[in-house]
Amino acid sequence: VDSALLAIVSMGTMSNVPVAVVTGSNKGIGLAIVRALCKQFPGDVYLTSRDPQRGQAAVAQLQQEGLRALFHQLDIDDLQSIRALRDFLKDKYGGLNVLVNNAGIAFKGGRCSAGLVLEGHVDSRRDFSLENVL
Repeated sequence: VDSALLAIVSMGTMSNVPVAVVTGSNKGIGLAIVRALCKQFPGDVYLTSRDPQRGQAAVAQLQQEGLRALFHQLDIDDLQSIRALRDFLKDKYGGLNVLVNNAGIAFKGGRCSAGLVLEGHVDSRRDFSLENVL
């Protein structure tokens, strides 16, 4: 397990309400993780998506199943978007209890908009993850 991720999880929050965030969670495995957390996690669960309409649709789907998930827009390829989520979590909860990094990036070429050069794979030693910004 990445030590930066452990630092965030152990940091906890100043809020009495625990908070979990799942990146890239409007469909597929991410949505399944949110669904499971909504059933078992004793706090607020945030579903994130680049596309607010798709994210809100996924939250509505979970609500129809009797589950409570919250939505926050997040594009992991946009540093401003990452910082907006970070600031929101710090302001509302004082931190973060659980982070599930499910989102990925599919792009052509060797450079993403954040300016990081990728050589066939994401190098986990680079500052290219939500936990390094939080």
